[in-house]
Amino acid sequence: MHDVEDLHLGRLNDFEAGVEVLRAADMTNEATWDADHNAKPLERVLSEFRAIRARFVARLEAWEPTRLEVSALHPRLRVPMRVVDLACFVAEHDDYHLARIHELLTMLRRNDA
Repeated sequence: MHDVEDLHLGRLNDFEAGVEVLRAADMTNEATWDADHNAKPLERVLSEFRAIRARFVARLEAWEPTRLEVSALHPRLRVPMRVVDLACFVAEHDDYHLARIHELLTMLRRNDA
């Protein structure tokens, strides 16, 4: 799970450092493929996800409220992004993948029935 989370936590570091442009994602997803999440039991993947997402949330909870409006340019979208925008971006990313997992599990259960 560190493959994607390093990007999110790194972007929080970018905000703290006051960079003009946030670090770019590896659009090849090489680290994700190398991590071979598909070979892991779902329970392990979800457990690791919960733990790593808790780190991100803890960082946000500790964020100085006066710095929430700090912004930097998102490198791919080319739009300014604030800390709160990053939090929403990450939540939407998570929601997509969790919904897809649910969809796949539903399909598997139908096929097993």
